[in-house]
Amino acid sequence: MTPRTGTLSCQLDLQADHHASTLVELTGLAIVLIVLYYVGGVLGWSANLNLQIGIDLLFFVYGASLASDSSPATAGGLLARHLLRILPSYWVVLSAYWLCNVHFLQLHYAASNLVVHYLGLQGAFGDASALSFAEPFCLVTMLLAFTVLYAVAWALRASPAALLLTAALFCVPLILVFSAYGQAASYRYLGRPSAGFFIGVLAGWVLKTGRIELRLGPTLALALFLLIYVSYVEGVQFLSTAAAISLAGAYVLAWKRLAPPGQRKWVISFLSFIGERWLEILLIFQPLIREYNTYLLGRWFSLGTPGGGALLLGVAAGLLVAIAAGSALRLAVGALSSLTPFSP
Repeated sequence: MTPRTGTLSCQLDLQADHHASTLVELTGLAIVLIVLYYVGGVLGWSANLNLQIGIDLLFFVYGASLASDSSPATAGGLLARHLLRILPSYWVVLSAYWLCNVHFLQLHYAASNLVVHYLGLQGAFGDASALSFAEPFCLVTMLLAFTVLYAVAWALRASPAALLLTAALFCVPLILVFSAYGQAASYRYLGRPSAGFFIGVLAGWVLKTGRIELRLGPTLALALFLLIYVSYVEGVQFLSTAAAISLAGAYVLAWKRLAPPGQRKWVISFLSFIGERWLEILLIFQPLIREYNTYLLGRWFSLGTPGGGALLLGVAAGLLVAIAAGSALRLAVGALSSLTPFSP
């Protein structure tokens, strides 16, 4: 007996300008959560709120942004546009921290480690490589991988089921390898949130076209089997992705509709400001609030073991510097990128 198949379809009436600005806000929200997560680590806050959910949200929104990008007409154009958005800022910040870490913190890096970092591959070589400069740098590996993977899978944009199978074949082995070899940071920051990117791509297709058709058949069944059952059997669950999506939904469908107009206006403005500079702030902030915070407090104020108040002031100063430097870098890189045919 041949199994019956069918199609699930969804059609929405959406405004492109509205969803583009909302994605920028959600990107800003993701960065705020990530920053608060690291600030909590410096100041010893409770981890009960699981603010690392910002990483899941960032991957989800990045997928939606890629898929809803209406500028490039080809896979190559999309790849060039988004690589130009990531790599110049990353290389500038990486070079700055390399020089500063060697001079001020007396750290030294093997040539192989530097090559891996300049290629953006540090997240693929386990925790020791991924965390040797700054923890957020390991996210660059996944952002680059997602960009390349989406460009390669450009032909799948007409087949959501095939995209989900691609997601399963990428995410499940990745997270199982990180789990099996005890790479806790890579598992937490790269493996577990990875499924969110592909779900974000599906969401981006809906935003771009206003509709999606999901064909019920072997491809979809195998994708769901790998993503849900196989990962569940191995003790791995992509539940953090669902939590990130629920947070995005609560912000867009509940908070933006129910919040007082005055509060809504300034929060949207703030999140949009951060969202437009998300990459630069993400790359810059963490060493400033941690390593260089304690270094400068010890160097300038002779505080060998800084107290909570001193650390808090250092964190605030570090975040202000990160935002200012990130804004300047965004303008500079944007000006240079505008000279290319694939301006971000």
